[in-house]
Amino acid sequence: LQEQILGKLRVGITERSNELIAALPQVGLRAITVASNVIYVVIIPILGFFFLKDGRLIRQHVLDLVSDEPRRVLLDDVLADVNLLLASYMRALVLLALSTFTAYGIFFSILGVPYAVLLAALAGMLEFIPMVGTLAASLTIVIVAALEGAHVIAVLIFLLAYRLFQDYVLSPQLMRQGVELHPLLVLFGVFAGSEVAGIAGTFLSVPVLALVRIIYLRIRKTRLGAQFSAVTRL
Repeated sequence: LQEQILGKLRVGITERSNELIAALPQVGLRAITVASNVIYVVIIPILGFFFLKDGRLIRQHVLDLVSDEPRRVLLDDVLADVNLLLASYMRALVLLALSTFTAYGIFFSILGVPYAVLLAALAGMLEFIPMVGTLAASLTIVIVAALEGAHVIAVLIFLLAYRLFQDYVLSPQLMRQGVELHPLLVLFGVFAGSEVAGIAGTFLSVPVLALVRIIYLRIRKTRLGAQFSAVTRL
């Protein structure tokens, strides 16, 4: 009997070790993917800080590269629109963070979840990090609620309902008002950006779409102006 038990243990250990060895490459690839996404999360705010700090200097250097006056004027208009676009986009993110803080704080306080204000503040701050921030905040809230025995099911239902409301109603509306994009286009951009470039694509999808729209409208306006000038000369 002892030999049978030891034999089964050896077979089980061998099978598990083979499965573990086979799974190591996949685990390594997932770890590399997560690490690359974390790098993007760290780099994007740093780049944003330097762009804000030296924005005027960068703008002037870019304009100096163009000698043709009409193109220089067009580029100057595009850069001015981009500046307004980024300001509107950041304003929309701040409003999303404030709405998350308010909704979470009120609901958790009514439900009696411990550290309600602290958890709401954490969720609001993590709204600036797409996908990963929301997931981290939700996991933290659920763990705290489970450890304290504070209506875990109700918390889960609220988190799911609020996430659906924010992703499909509130966020598209705020982004549309901030960057003048249709809500469906915002949703499409977020999904496409996530598929193409992961977290970085999710974070940059809306500004990139708005930037493409700005360039298209400016070029179209310039061409229409040139055509109108040509007609008036005739």
